[in-house]
Amino acid sequence: MDIIQKYMTKNRCYTSPVTITVKKLVLHSLGVAQPNSDIIFNKMNTNNATVSVHGFIEADRIIQVLPWNYKGWHVGTGKKGSYNNFAIGIELCEPKGHTYNGGTMVNYDVSANKAYFTKVYNNAIQLFAMLCMEWELNPLKDIVCHCEVYTLGYGSNHADVMQWLPKHKKSMDTFRTDVRNKMNNITVIKKSSSAKETELIQKQLI
Repeated sequence: MDIIQKYMTKNRCYTSPVTITVKKLVLHSLGVAQPNSDIIFNKMNTNNATVSVHGFIEADRIIQVLPWNYKGWHVGTGKKGSYNNFAIGIELCEPKGHTYNGGTMVNYDVSANKAYFTKVYNNAIQLFAMLCMEWELNPLKDIVCHCEVYTLGYGSNHADVMQWLPKHKKSMDTFRTDVRNKMNNITVIKKSSSAKETELIQKQLI
């Protein structure tokens, strides 16, 4: 999985960074029918933008726009505080063809968008598995979506991603499980790996 780094160098989250200790991962979706993240990137990459995320997931690419340990403005604030203080926020780009009424998709064609959704969903599984391993997080406990963050009291009132995933018979529970299963199939060298474990991995690569 290749990650394209294209930092938002004009956004204040980049120019005046606050570093965070990553404890959670938040899955978002744009809330607009826009498969091209460049359009959203250009809106966020200004010195007066009030929102920012860490990355975008498209059907054919993953783009990192902030260092993972820089605080982003992606989830807002709830009655208990904000996940912005310790969470990475990733946006799923949505396909063309639908509109919104509040937090509900209107005229979304499930059948026509099945292939697109599958690609984006699978890319998200790969990225979140990598991030969980990098930050030593538990995918079953440390991955949430924006609407779950709101329910927990640590974010603004948004419907994503549960306005979209159920249309393709997915949920956050299935996503978390899929990330865990992906992690179980990946061998990774961690800081805590022993010399013997590292040597075994090297032999497997050779």
